[in-house]
Amino acid sequence: WKHPKIQIRIMGLTINTDRTDEPYVKRDGQWPRLMKTGETMNEFMEHFRKTAAFAKADIVFFVTALDMILGEGKTRMVGVSGYAFCGAACTFYKFGESEDTPLSYDGTHLFAHEVAHTLGCVHDEDPPDTWVGPKHPGAEQCPWQDGYIMSYVLNDINHFKFSKCCVESMRYVFGLESRACLHQKNAQYKIWRAKGLPGDSVNASRFCQIMHGWKYPETYLDPDYDRTGCKLQCIAPRPRRMLADKIFTHYAIDGSSCNDGTQYGVLEW
Repeated sequence: WKHPKIQIRIMGLTINTDRTDEPYVKRDGQWPRLMKTGETMNEFMEHFRKTAAFAKADIVFFVTALDMILGEGKTRMVGVSGYAFCGAACTFYKFGESEDTPLSYDGTHLFAHEVAHTLGCVHDEDPPDTWVGPKHPGAEQCPWQDGYIMSYVLNDINHFKFSKCCVESMRYVFGLESRACLHQKNAQYKIWRAKGLPGDSVNASRFCQIMHGWKYPETYLDPDYDRTGCKLQCIAPRPRRMLADKIFTHYAIDGSSCNDGTQYGVLEW
């Protein structure tokens, strides 16, 4: 982004390989693959506020392969995929969570969405968040249906861009004295950028299997789906239940080949 120019730098990384590595994760008592979003966030914040290695981080983020939920029992809501506090970078609430399916790269968009919240963006069409600051611009002038990153609408290339309202909100947050940490470089290690793109290692068929094969083993890529818009369609047969096939539509990951011969994501980012 320009004016201000923003670059995400990784200051530290912790990879959990066992449940004992993540005592802050609160799972649903009935379904252990489900993670209680609010309870986990509270425990996550308390845990990492005490961790010296992350004290100077502008944002501390938890990426999980579990399914995030709100509520319990009959009020359980499973459509949650991220959680963060608006404009909270550099503050006591500089934390966020988002889902990712390992090896799919599908969670990069969710991560960008939630980090943008932390940097000051509300959802497109939402009013200003006065907790961030008295002159927070909000996003009432940016239609939800335009389908930018701070919307849930899938609207072609806008899906990978921030609306002008979001950019203006970030600009506002970067100008606050209380968010001065955003202008400091605390990363101690240089991480070299990979030359390849996700689509170089995960093709469309493999993507469908990674995303849905764990639940629907016979999932396959729809070979007849028109991918000129750089979307792909996964079909999941359900023969054991005698039900119609489930159909899932996704944006292709960066570097994937599209039907018109272009390589997705190379020029648009």
